[in-house]
Amino acid sequence: MEKILLGGYFGFENIGDDAILLSEINFLKKEGFKPIILTNKGKKIFDEESINRYNILKMIHLKNEFKNFILGGGGILQDSTSFRSLIYYLSLINLMKNLNKKVILLNIGIGPIKRETSKNLLYKTLKKCDLLIFRDEYSFNFFPDLNNRFLSSDSSFALNFQKKSREDLILISLRHFKNLDLDKFKNFIDRLREKIDLKFEFIVFSKEETELANFLKLEYFYSSNPIDVIEKIATSKFLIGTRYHSVIFSILTETPFIGLIYDIKVKNMIDEIKIENYILPDDSIENWIEVFNVNFEKSEEISKILSEKKNEFINRVNNGYDILGKFLKNEPI
Repeated sequence: MEKILLGGYFGFENIGDDAILLSEINFLKKEGFKPIILTNKGKKIFDEESINRYNILKMIHLKNEFKNFILGGGGILQDSTSFRSLIYYLSLINLMKNLNKKVILLNIGIGPIKRETSKNLLYKTLKKCDLLIFRDEYSFNFFPDLNNRFLSSDSSFALNFQKKSREDLILISLRHFKNLDLDKFKNFIDRLREKIDLKFEFIVFSKEETELANFLKLEYFYSSNPIDVIEKIATSKFLIGTRYHSVIFSILTETPFIGLIYDIKVKNMIDEIKIENYILPDDSIENWIEVFNVNFEKSEEISKILSEKKNEFINRVNNGYDILGKFLKNEPI
């Protein structure tokens, strides 16, 4: 069985990235490939062979065991949270090219890119890649003159899950970000709870978020299995989401939602479904409540729109995987 080295933001106990990884493992194994995964501290995930993502000597030692390197998805090509993180991924791509490996970017997101230096380095590095598959229109169009680029969607759109009956439940997804006003957000949730006779529950995407749930005085749901999280969202009637994958999973389960925009990737995703259902951190609480009310009242209509967009995103990710499969098997794309 041919091995493939698979890198990304894996092994950090983040549900969104684990969903991406699970989808990509499923695809590679179905196609007859064995993934070797670069993870945080070499942590083993989903019972697959793993090595430390910073162990360059180990990668070089294994160079004769694989021909292809896949940088596997997520919004990792950005310099907003860390310039060093971007340099890591670009260095990894350059290392693989120096080892004469074919490099594939799979369902990758770009941005935010704040530095001109970052943009120049990113462009020069992406030009060296053999296949570029982007997860959203913004990323696909970021460097329009790049060759071998294709539009797909987030890898997690290929995951299968059990449909659940809806419960009288509104889910909250929140993460820390630079200009988060936690007291303001709590006030927002408290006012909604006063007027809406449904259960409000926090859904955890990364363990440290349990502190946020406690601050908001909400029960929380946590599972390390991304399928469990998707199926939990499928039971809810509405979601208020900050996490990118809370939005993805809402679309996947046709769950009406509003998104709190903390990062351009969340807005890019919401823009693609063409619904006015996002709020900005600096907007007033009154504006937040108004946006919630409009979308909550139109839940049934929005669910139908999400169903159509879900099918579009699933078709796109399946097409992206089909392109990848042909490339790995040296078939014409």
